[in-house]
Amino acid sequence: MADNFSIKQNRPEQLNSLAAQRQLYTQAKQLSYVQIILSVPLIIIISIATLVLNDNALAQKVGVQQIDISWIAAFVGVTVALIDLLVITPIINGFRDKAAKIQELFDASVFDLPWNDVAVGIKPDHEDISKYSRKIRGKQDEYNKLRYWYSDKLDGIPLSAATVICQRSNLLWDSDLRKYFSIIAGGVALFLVIFLMAIGVYEGLTLKSFFLVVFAPALPIIIFSTRQWIDNNKAISQLTSLKELLNTTWEELLSGEKSDSYILERARKLQDQIYLNRKSNPLIFDWIYELRKSKQHENMFYSIDKMIDEYKHEFST
Repeated sequence: MADNFSIKQNRPEQLNSLAAQRQLYTQAKQLSYVQIILSVPLIIIISIATLVLNDNALAQKVGVQQIDISWIAAFVGVTVALIDLLVITPIINGFRDKAAKIQELFDASVFDLPWNDVAVGIKPDHEDISKYSRKIRGKQDEYNKLRYWYSDKLDGIPLSAATVICQRSNLLWDSDLRKYFSIIAGGVALFLVIFLMAIGVYEGLTLKSFFLVVFAPALPIIIFSTRQWIDNNKAISQLTSLKELLNTTWEELLSGEKSDSYILERARKLQDQIYLNRKSNPLIFDWIYELRKSKQHENMFYSIDKMIDEYKHEFST
């Protein structure tokens, strides 16, 4: 049966869900910036200050009195770690979990998929959607950008085919964005290691001096960049596996040998994995999205158009 995606995805309740999940992700990313500031620049500054003030020669060189602030550095380090572990990370995870669940509500509603409370849990409260969507609802231009979250060319395509097309476009978007971010994160980590080693060689530092004065202060940002590279590559691997399963489902659909009920049952299982990825995968910063937005839209809509053409070619007669 043909479906009208334009009407379904642009209903006020669906746009409010999209606004709410976007606001929640924004708040999670804002806290991530705080997390980065606390765990990278602050720790680097404290480490450098400790090295300089604990060394009489370095202290004299910069014109300050030698003083042991090791206990201050230790206190700051432990405090930052505890704040990150016990306060910031749980709040970020809470925002991300709630955003993923609200986005799941949007997808399940538009795709007419049954809600899987075993995998996802209880449906989000209407009050939460209203609360978190309020800010974006107050900005008409930003709110209007949520219209046609999926392609406006899916009208008239049967629900089973349209669902698989949308799911694949979700995975393509997320995977391509993470590949770009992973390259940046890995490049930053590699550049820093090479740059710091070059400084050590140029200055003729001993191994001990290099580690204490150069490498140790920069270690937090190297660890952060490396962790982003590892986590996003892991997410890319999972998304690639899901995309392969969706490609198989799409081929089964085009063959005409599988019923719509089979395809939709398969789509529900794949949707569970899409939700779990959204819930667990690392956040992508907005500036990465802005850098790639134009190219991402071009790639995604090209893929959607090709799949629509494939479907029409197979079932036009």
